[in-house]
Formats: sequence, structure tokens, C-alpha cells
Amino acid sequence: MDESLKPGTYTLETIEEPIDGLSFVAYRRVCTTIVLPSREHGDACRQLVTIDSHVLEAAKEKDAEFANQPT
Repeated sequence: MDESLKPGTYTLETIEEPIDGLSFVAYRRVCTTIVLPSREHGDACRQLVTIDSHVLEAAKEKDAEFANQPT
């Protein structure tokens, strides 16, 4: 994504598939999406945007740093 999102709560969806041939149950992440309000229609419509899991983790760390700053 080229733009920052306004503060708020967002829905994330991660799709995983099982990894076959192992002696234990394991899954591989296939895709992670974030649900956003539509740019054209606001909250009346939603759009799904694929997000890189590394970018998501970096954003979560940045949010945690911001939340832990003294006011």
C-alpha cells in the first residue's frame, strides 16, 4: 500500500494451506488481506487489499511503539 491508514480497528484475513508430507500438522501462509472502506463509497462498501506479512508486522510494531509513548 502506498498510503497510510487512519487509526482504527481493521479486519485481517489470513489464508493458509496445510503442508503435506510432514510427521506433524503445519500450515503455510498463502495470503493476508486487510478489509478497508471503499475509497469511492466510504463505509457503505468494503475492499480487500492484499498485504505483505512483513509490512503488516512492521506496522504493528510501529503502532505498539506509538501506544507506549508517554502522553
